Amino acid sequence: AAARCLATRSLAFRMSVLYFDPRYLAEGKMRRPSIVFPAAARRMDTLNDLLAASDLVSLHCTLTNDTMHILNGDCLQHIKPGAFIVNTGSCQLIDDCALKQLLLDGTIAGCALDGVEGPQWMEAWVW
Repeated sequence: AAARCLATRSLAFRMSVLYFDPRYLAEGKMRRPSIVFPAAARRMDTLNDLLAASDLVSLHCTLTNDTMHILNGDCLQHIKPGAFIVNTGSCQLIDDCALKQLLLDGTIAGCALDGVEGPQWMEAWVW
């Protein structure tokens, strides 16, 4: 529901909305029910395609075996330079070491995280 609400509000501000649904198969068949996005939102075939095209990536998924580190080092190599990442889900959805490197080398502009792996991880970010 949060992803659909964000998409609807973003479209109201004339933003382009792209989404990736890992439940959607390449042939266009659903494995299980998915979120119904507004018609103006465009589904991307792969997560890498979404990352390469997006100025802001917002994660809206629960933590499962399939989504653990869904944004890992290999995947994050495709992110658009200057993009922002927002994660309001589990801190384990993102490979924090890969994310930290993207921030330190200036590949991404910033991130907003609801949680982190531990206090020592956060201390490393305070400058």
